[in-house]
Amino acid sequence: MPINGLRATPMIGGAAVASGAIVTKLGLQDKIVHFSYNNFIDAPAGPDAENELKISCDGLVERWNFDPKVFF
Repeated sequence: MPINGLRATPMIGGAAVASGAIVTKLGLQDKIVHFSYNNFIDAPAGPDAENELKISCDGLVERWNFDPKVFF
């Protein structure tokens, strides 16, 4: 599935969630200083409400107590 700015491939979305789960299992949420996502160079901007990768990362912050200031 091509990247179109709103939807990453399932592998990319799953990798973000899996990474967050591993960090959480190790209890290292407070050690993260930068978590970058949606950094596809030629992807057009889209509404946040439809951006599946942003929605997933927002869930990481909310459910697993990550600092929202380190998610970009």
